[in-house]
Amino acid sequence: MDNEEILKRKIKERLNGMINEMDVEKFLGILSDKSAYTIFIENIINSMMQAERDVYLKSNENEYANGYFKRTMNTKLDKLDLSVPRTRNCSFRPTLLPEKYKRTDDSFFDMIKSLILKGNSKNKIISILKSYNNNFSQELYDEVSNEIKTRFDDFKSKQLSKRMAFVLIDGYVCEMKDENDEKQKVKKTCIYTIMGVDFEGNKRILGFYPIFGQENKSDWLKIFHDLVNRGLTDVLMFISDDFSGISDAIKAIYSKSLIQKCYVHLMRNIKKNLAKKDAGDFNYELKQIKECKEFDEGMKRFSDLCDKYSTAYKSYMSFLKGKQEEYLCFLRFPMDIRKYIYTTNAVENFNSLIERARINNGGYFQSLDSANKTVFLIVENMHNNIWKKGNPIIKSYSYELEQKYSLTFNS
Repeated sequence: MDNEEILKRKIKERLNGMINEMDVEKFLGILSDKSAYTIFIENIINSMMQAERDVYLKSNENEYANGYFKRTMNTKLDKLDLSVPRTRNCSFRPTLLPEKYKRTDDSFFDMIKSLILKGNSKNKIISILKSYNNNFSQELYDEVSNEIKTRFDDFKSKQLSKRMAFVLIDGYVCEMKDENDEKQKVKKTCIYTIMGVDFEGNKRILGFYPIFGQENKSDWLKIFHDLVNRGLTDVLMFISDDFSGISDAIKAIYSKSLIQKCYVHLMRNIKKNLAKKDAGDFNYELKQIKECKEFDEGMKRFSDLCDKYSTAYKSYMSFLKGKQEEYLCFLRFPMDIRKYIYTTNAVENFNSLIERARINNGGYFQSLDSANKTVFLIVENMHNNIWKKGNPIIKSYSYELEQKYSLTFNS
């Protein structure tokens, strides 16, 4: 019989012993009393930990039981006071306990995360917890909050892969209270988001950077330097909107990388800069160009299209022709993956989650710390629950992408 089976049997024996010794009628009479229920749960957990130590000692003949130590654990139901069995060499640790130094179980941690994501302030969260259970305090909130901060700090400094197939970048403009300002002013803020897609189609947020002020080239340069310092030196292609100066910033740090300007944004801008009928006809042609099999064919058709409208819109058509290679860069890649790389929609969808959180926060983030924690929890949720599998279409073309990478960076 293996250790798992022995443990199951031990736990069953101890629980049966508890139930047999229990005055069931008396217990049922006080079940509505939360403290009685808490004591019952504590006894079950203590017995399970005791059974686990018994099994551990049978498998480790040189170890001996060495009494118990007191430990509290906060759950959604209540604060539990536990008697944790220990061994002489302190090498045994019950699997039921949260990780070392952590005083809250996952249910409590998840509840705090949920309250943060709904835009509640620190004081509001503590008030909610106290109304739910008198044992919850500011200290417990701070413990969870500090754990989130520690994980966020690890995320910010995490070493990145040297290379990425695609990196999507975008700046989300919102408002945030500046706690360092004497008047605590709410200021314009740009949250710069970096999304990476590797050669297997796996999607990750590589970093996000809330910075007071409007989106600007100098901030992008600082962010690209941070990515390089964390290890990301080779990016096959950047995908961005047509923000002024963004191409120069990319080329300054990632000189060999291809650049794709969002094709969807191009079509939107056509509507803003051309008369309604002309814009409709122009965008119809852009949809046809998007289906070109070859890059050179697309370039010629785009150039001819701009020439067709150059009399009526000379300056704007000259502007478009100067950027046509960046608008059509996606045509250099296999047909099947183009729909994933000609637009910044993926990173904009992530930004929509930040937008929802901002609205829940009352229209602006209460502080830089609040914004960092909120966005980081969104990132964790996407990584752990939504983006667990890579894009199978991109993965199926990993060989072709690797070949393109070699030609770009090893030539």
